Amino acid sequence: MHGDLARQWTVDELGRSAGLSRAAFARRFTHLVGRPPLGCLTW
Repeated sequence: MHGDLARQWTVDELGRSAGLSRAAFARRFTHLVGRPPLGCLTW
């Protein structure tokens, strides 16, 4: 994600690349990072 900031990422795509569902990835990411995945990109 950080290696290609210009790409239009989706939470579904990020979740699949991590081997998780979209919802599971979003929950885990937010818990660990403190921001939702796409919010982290725009922050």
